[in-house]
Amino acid sequence: MLGAVLSQAFERRLPIVEANSQRVLCRWFAERGDIKSRPTQKWLWQTAEKMLPTARIGDFNQAVMELGSLICTPTNPRCSECPVAQWCEANRLGIQEKLPTKSARPEITAVEEVAIVIRRENQVLFVQRPQTVRWAGMWEFPRVELKKGESREQGCERLLREHTGLQADIQTERMTIRYGVTRYQVSLICYDAEYRAGEFASGFYVRGEWREPTTLNEYPVSVAQRKLAKAIIQGEQQRRLFE
Repeated sequence: MLGAVLSQAFERRLPIVEANSQRVLCRWFAERGDIKSRPTQKWLWQTAEKMLPTARIGDFNQAVMELGSLICTPTNPRCSECPVAQWCEANRLGIQEKLPTKSARPEITAVEEVAIVIRRENQVLFVQRPQTVRWAGMWEFPRVELKKGESREQGCERLLREHTGLQADIQTERMTIRYGVTRYQVSLICYDAEYRAGEFASGFYVRGEWREPTTLNEYPVSVAQRKLAKAIIQGEQQRRLFE
């Protein structure tokens, strides 16, 4: 709201585009574009600037905001009381209740993933993602999204086979981490496993390293993976206290 301060306090010729003024402008000119889209936002700023008077700029900006707050409300706008109703294109067309246009929120899709913390003596396997996918180049514990109809156990077996090339004994479930990304709500079920045989070989991950758990905070990781790494580090520290 820097523009509001500068225009009202110092009469700087700067537009204000906030929730109330956006609604007023979209209805005034019957702008039908998605109010959150880049083209419509660009139009709003350009239009707000073109409408600025040469004097009492701060008063004008304040008036537009108050018009949206008190008269040109989101629902049931009081058009009969509006001082600019005769120039309002949406009012003329009878579409004031339909504007501004807002795109529907994307449907949230639930996704289930499994991750495996593979331990070999005092070390765990940490793997690096390729540069061509989300979280490019970041490190994590091996994980995979479950396919439709695939059990967690089957997912763990596929993860070991296709993404690590290792043989390991899946043990207990360590924790479940939930996080959101774009339109997905992800449940990441994390398992402990004990290394049995094999050398790291992956059709997805570009690198794999065996590291002591206390060194995991040296790697760039996602928020969800950081939570898992923190739990492992804390568990390692507690284990050493009682040795």
